[in-house]
Amino acid sequence: MAVVYIHKKKTDGSIFYVGIGSRKQRAYSKHGRNPIWKSIVSKHGYDVIIIADDISIDEAKYYERYLIRYHGRRNCNNGILCNLTDGGDGIHGYVFTEERRVLAGNINRGKKFSEEHKLKISKSQTGKKHSDKTKLKMRLAKVGYVPYNKGKKTGKSAHNAKTVLLFNTDGSIEKEFMNTYDAGNYIGFSQSIVFKNCKHLTKMRDGRYFRYKQP
Repeated sequence: MAVVYIHKKKTDGSIFYVGIGSRKQRAYSKHGRNPIWKSIVSKHGYDVIIIADDISIDEAKYYERYLIRYHGRRNCNNGILCNLTDGGDGIHGYVFTEERRVLAGNINRGKKFSEEHKLKISKSQTGKKHSDKTKLKMRLAKVGYVPYNKGKKTGKSAHNAKTVLLFNTDGSIEKEFMNTYDAGNYIGFSQSIVFKNCKHLTKMRDGRYFRYKQP
């Protein structure tokens, strides 16, 4: 069973943190709190309010996500809470520093798997089915999730589209396009083929290739 709790500032009674725990003692513990939480507590002190007790862990995770989404997070500039994630499992919604992003990106950059390794990975996932518990976690993880490109227009109407050139095998220009969308339509393939040509400097099977027009 689990508990859902909130922390409020002693000075003005405003809420600044939402949490869950497998035991009620977690609500009163200072151990493992993030730096923003510690800064607020050192300045204002804190009171504990138990929102829900003796409920399942899945219910607790759902309530935590709901309350964090409702009050918003300071590090996302959309609310008052010092929580660093969206709640629930793992670190979903955590905002990494630029230094941490660069470090994470460099870990596997340039690393290549052998064909044997790729085959082993593929076989390990064949026929694999998610348990009901995992499916529930996946559904909860999407509560309040908004796709990064929702409401954004793509394709030939994109305002930041780059001019694309199609080159023949001898290096001469065959045709010019306003964007990758139009270029893809011209050759009868998806615009992702055009994008890969331009970004990774690759060629198509017939020897022709696309490149962004240089300013």
